[in-house]
Amino acid sequence: MENYSISKTKIQKLLDQYPWLTAEGYGPAEGKDLVSEKAELLNEVEAFNHSIDWLSMQKKTKRFERRATSYYFKHRVERWLKDRGIENNHVPNGAFIAAALYLGFKWRRNENTHNVFLNLKEN
Repeated sequence: MENYSISKTKIQKLLDQYPWLTAEGYGPAEGKDLVSEKAELLNEVEAFNHSIDWLSMQKKTKRFERRATSYYFKHRVERWLKDRGIENNHVPNGAFIAAALYLGFKWRRNENTHNVFLNLKEN
């Protein structure tokens, strides 16, 4: 696992690059403001790193996976963590998306949701 401060810096760069990115995913949760949701994501370093670990084992595809969104895949990371005995295995949708963006996955918003489609095929 990476040094905490290095990962927090990576998340901050992603927040600067993608102004819509929050802990919820694409935009803030209903009733929450953008600033607080961005701050919440900045504190999800462990989930970000776990997502990078899982995504690093998956395949990038030429096309977007339309049958599953970031929300589905974040649950796959949580299951993977649970199977490895990691107790604190909650992964916010936004932390998963941030990890995918960091690793260079392409994305497209799933309209009217906080989720995105990715060019990802699960191994």
